Amino acid sequence: MRDWPEVQQLHRVTGGACCVLLVAVESMAEFEALIDGWRSTGSRPAP
Repeated sequence: MRDWPEVQQLHRVTGGACCVLLVAVESMAEFEALIDGWRSTGSRPAP
């Protein structure tokens, strides 16, 4: 999580989802870019 300062908390859970993230970003667009970057590359998108 050191590589992703936006991530404030990470909780592992049972069921359909594997984890719950609490992130701090300034906009929905920034949130979507963060998630889309993880989904497409497995890493944080470049700023």
